[in-house]
Amino acid sequence: MTNIIFLLITLVIGFLSFLGLWLNYRKEQAEDVNAKKKLAKRAFFVGLILMGLNMVNPLYNYEFPKEEPATKNDIKRLENRMDKLYEPTRKEVENEIDIQFKAETDKKKRAALDEYQKGFSAYKRYDFLVAISHFTQAIKIFAIPSFYIYRGNCYGLTSQFDKSISDYTKAIQLNPDIAYAYRNRGGAWFMKREIDKALADYNKAIQLDPNFTQAFIDRGIAWSMKGNIDKAFDDYNKAFQLDPNNAEAYYDRALAWSIKGDNDKALADYNKAIQLYPNFAESYINRGRIWSEKGEIDKALADYNKAIQLNPNYAEEYNNRGVAWRKKGDIDKALADYNKAIQLDPNYPIAYYDRAIIWSIKRDNGKALTDYNKAIQLYPDFVEAYKNRGYVHSNLNQNKEAAQDLNHYLKIMGNKHGDAETVRGKIRQLGYNPEY
Repeated sequence: MTNIIFLLITLVIGFLSFLGLWLNYRKEQAEDVNAKKKLAKRAFFVGLILMGLNMVNPLYNYEFPKEEPATKNDIKRLENRMDKLYEPTRKEVENEIDIQFKAETDKKKRAALDEYQKGFSAYKRYDFLVAISHFTQAIKIFAIPSFYIYRGNCYGLTSQFDKSISDYTKAIQLNPDIAYAYRNRGGAWFMKREIDKALADYNKAIQLDPNFTQAFIDRGIAWSMKGNIDKAFDDYNKAFQLDPNNAEAYYDRALAWSIKGDNDKALADYNKAIQLYPNFAESYINRGRIWSEKGEIDKALADYNKAIQLNPNYAEEYNNRGVAWRKKGDIDKALADYNKAIQLDPNYPIAYYDRAIIWSIKRDNGKALTDYNKAIQLYPDFVEAYKNRGYVHSNLNQNKEAAQDLNHYLKIMGNKHGDAETVRGKIRQLGYNPEY
């Protein structure tokens, strides 16, 4: 709508300018033989001015994205539930061996503990494949719950979720009263998008341990994924009762507020999370996005800079900062950040989409088309990318391809977006009929 108004204003200015020139010409015609030459010169300069006005709005066909849309961004943040996995202590391991294998020789016990220690050391240095081999040897000596839990953690942290669930289940069969075994298995179910099964495990963990703060936080996230934000808030509030200084609980509740559309409350929770944990990079990223949406671009940039300082290898930080730079009008810095985001994560579709818009601002339709193609290849349901690519095809006089992309956009969006009639009009302008 803003772009249409801008175009109309430009046309009105042009009409009034040329009307003024014509009237002035008629007045001067009787007394100045050079009146026609003067008219031509003035018309030329007015044309330059109008062209300049058009140059400041080169993308009236393009949709400028925000930082990652709130729901997509927030859901992505909820995805990883294989963090903060609970680990049995060495004392618990020794007690399980003593209780279940009391009659075994000390030599055999030492052999099991030696494999456990090697596996634990590898686990702590994130060498999960080596850790799996040692925990497997330990299980062959003594099949105790703790060894299965550790190996299940390793499988989960290497995205082998079925194996992870299998090991947690074996641990639960051996001892059905270990709350954190249910919590860890719930995380694996969550990663498989089996949210109902995850909820069942979180419920059992809380039943066994009503003071299990992390289980309340995780269950709150699962409720958020199901769209039941009120139940999520209940669980986060319970987590605060158990641990008022839990930065993760504030962070996760902030995500729920964002999904609910209340950025002010989300901002307050991010502030609290950062106060409690000043090195919480994800909180700076999401707070920066909210500042950007509020038009506080300098504050957004400050938060993105801090997030990059804390974690310089995270693509989303650079991409969001690129959007902030574009909003500030520095498209070269925006381009540099999009390039960095793509370097860090070559499979990050929104970075290609955002960079394509920069190429369009620079009027490089070829590079814009290449980036839109890549964004759609990585994310075939990226509806806005189809629309923008359609306009790029139009700029390249590829009318058939342009109409196909714009029709695809209408097929997905229908009348959900306010620009549906504008897009239909563009398709007709290209010489084709809108299909939707």
